[in-house]
Amino acid sequence: MYGPEHGLARELSPLAQEFSRTMFISHGNRMKISPNLFNLNQFELANVLEPDFCGGEQFDVVFGQDFMIHMGADQEDMAFKNLVASVRPGGALFVGGMHLARRPMLARKHHLTPIEWHLEKIHDGDQMRREIWPWYYWSLEPINRKAKDYPFRYATIFQKSTG
Repeated sequence: MYGPEHGLARELSPLAQEFSRTMFISHGNRMKISPNLFNLNQFELANVLEPDFCGGEQFDVVFGQDFMIHMGADQEDMAFKNLVASVRPGGALFVGGMHLARRPMLARKHHLTPIEWHLEKIHDGDQMRREIWPWYYWSLEPINRKAKDYPFRYATIFQKSTG
């Protein structure tokens, strides 16, 4: 069960509300992952900085959310590399909460394609991190549509190459 201590106390954007209705069952102020979703998925917990992260196993979808921003460059490189290695070819990697200036370089290095589906809605939907820009290192800058690396810098969803 998830609740206010997991970030579910704040008001959700319309996109997040839609996502929440399909993913969770509400029990008062607590949320539980929908049994239909839970039973269709395999969930794993591992240390992304360990050399044998996931033991070579690969998944269709991998989430690396809100921890790499707190890492130095070497750790971020290792974490990103391990996350990519855990994604099946053609699968999706969701990454948020990392240094935006490094994301394009790492995504290109690992032959990832940014998925631009709802790119701006997802980026701007993180209101808490957007509202405190530029006061904290972990805040989220406004989108710069003129940036040459625009999709790589601001996309949260990447597809792993099949070749």
